[in-house]
Amino acid sequence: MSGPHDRFVRYTFGHPERAAAELRAVLPAHLVSEMDWTSLRTESGSVVDPELRATESDLLLTARLRSGHPLLLYVLLEHQSTRPGG
Repeated sequence: MSGPHDRFVRYTFGHPERAAAELRAVLPAHLVSEMDWTSLRTESGSVVDPELRATESDLLLTARLRSGHPLLLYVLLEHQSTRPGG
């Protein structure tokens, strides 16, 4: 069973519209402007070791650049449940 962090990440990035909004906020501006956001798709699968799934989530997304070239986006998130230094 997935933990709450994994469910949150999959909810946020599991739909192209929500994933696009988050990715636009964190990717470099030159990449954001070159992406065809209508082509963004979430792919199935995970490469995170089952023992690490309580603390890490990953997603693979595909898209195309405006030039037509394919693009793979691998998102790996590490969950921290304690405050740094605390």
